[in-house]
Amino acid sequence: LLPTLVRDEQIIRANALTAGLGMIATIASALIGGWMVDYVAAGNARMSLVFRADALTFILSAVCIFMIRPPGRHVSRESHNGFKAIAKGFNYVALHRRIVELIVVAAVFWMAASVVKSVIPAIVKDVFGGTYSDIGIYQGLLGVGMIVGSLILTIFGDALKSDIAACWCLKLSGFSGLFFTLSIWRGWPQICAQIGLVLIGLFGSGIQVSVYALMQRIVPNFIRGRAFGVLDLVTMAGFLAAAGALGIPSWPNIDRHVPKIMLAVSVVLFVTGVITTYIRLRRGPFGVVLSFWKNLNDFVCRLLPRARREGICTIPRDGGAIVVANHNSTLDPFVLTSTSPNRIPGFMIAIEFAKIPFFSSLVRAIECIPVTRSGQDTSSVKAALRHLQDGKLLGLFPQGGVRAPDEAIKVRDGVGMLALRSGAPVIPAYIDGIKYYDSTVKPFLTRHKAVVRYGEPVDLSEFKGREKDREAYKAASEKIMEAIMALKPTQ
Repeated sequence: LLPTLVRDEQIIRANALTAGLGMIATIASALIGGWMVDYVAAGNARMSLVFRADALTFILSAVCIFMIRPPGRHVSRESHNGFKAIAKGFNYVALHRRIVELIVVAAVFWMAASVVKSVIPAIVKDVFGGTYSDIGIYQGLLGVGMIVGSLILTIFGDALKSDIAACWCLKLSGFSGLFFTLSIWRGWPQICAQIGLVLIGLFGSGIQVSVYALMQRIVPNFIRGRAFGVLDLVTMAGFLAAAGALGIPSWPNIDRHVPKIMLAVSVVLFVTGVITTYIRLRRGPFGVVLSFWKNLNDFVCRLLPRARREGICTIPRDGGAIVVANHNSTLDPFVLTSTSPNRIPGFMIAIEFAKIPFFSSLVRAIECIPVTRSGQDTSSVKAALRHLQDGKLLGLFPQGGVRAPDEAIKVRDGVGMLALRSGAPVIPAYIDGIKYYDSTVKPFLTRHKAVVRYGEPVDLSEFKGREKDREAYKAASEKIMEAIMALKPTQ
């Protein structure tokens, strides 16, 4: 239902809010359930009281769902039902590898969740000597973690990509499970196990919300219900299989092996996260290392700069090209990269930035070209021309360094020279919405509303045959800068 009720960019937040509210109810029900069991155990009522209360919640849920009225354009008109509908759902899923992978991830998560929920009573009663009410409290801690995870996803939902969030949450939930296991195994204070449960719930929420949000995005409306039906069938089968494997056979002294069981679950979650991360990065258009950097850069630029592209990106998908933009902040190259979906530009950057630890490895990875500020660096010019001849994308800021928005525009001739001598198309872009600071670091710590607009390639045909004319370099540079400023929105 959610994709029919909310905008596409709000799907992660909508799922996070739904999961968070559900977990608030889960915490309440775990506590109430524990109290009710104690009340029944004391002989004050029959156990049927618990099941009647549970039945009432299903009735209330049904009434709420019945009252939801999605827009008419989303109402399905399909006639298949029963086994034909189920078969159609499975056929659709089988033909789409990405959906199969998501369902596998969800199944692993729910199997792990089943194990965690199954071992909590044994841990509470046998390890910590607790009561039925304490079991409810410990299960409630999982819910607390899921609420925290839902809040985080609600806040950062626009900055996160669902598949990346799922990969990292799988690995981090594995680490959290390991921490929980060690706290039991090594006899650490009880608070350590409680923190471990909260962390498991937190990252488990990330897995669940991310998988649901991605499924809602990639599965079309006409088959979405059936695809989610397959998802529910498989995940619940995994949940029941894991619970049955622990509960149905008569395992001797199984409670003693709870730490080993939790260790195995933690390893499975972490390994699944590693495998999904590797698969995703390997399928990326940039290779493993650059895909990792691109994903990280996109996340950072959506977080505080809140970068977005207005219109289409006009950068060619292949071949040597130059992308040029105004330069009012040290954020500019990162924002420009985040709004270029198909290519990563290698920028000409000041040589002192190329020597910064850690940043220098990134400079080499995306093939940036260090240049001195003197303007007489012939080696960097040759490197830039080779970069373009090799069919790569070069990023340039015609103003040279960072300039205040109200500062008079002075254009360097280098951009015109490279454009004319290489013959590469020049794509103008205007970066708007970034606050100016006379600081290298402060822009990265401030909220912005960055918007990038790309224009059509600059027509430099009038300079044909003047590839070695310095006056042509100057005129071409000025024309390129005019094309950039023409993209500036009118007030």
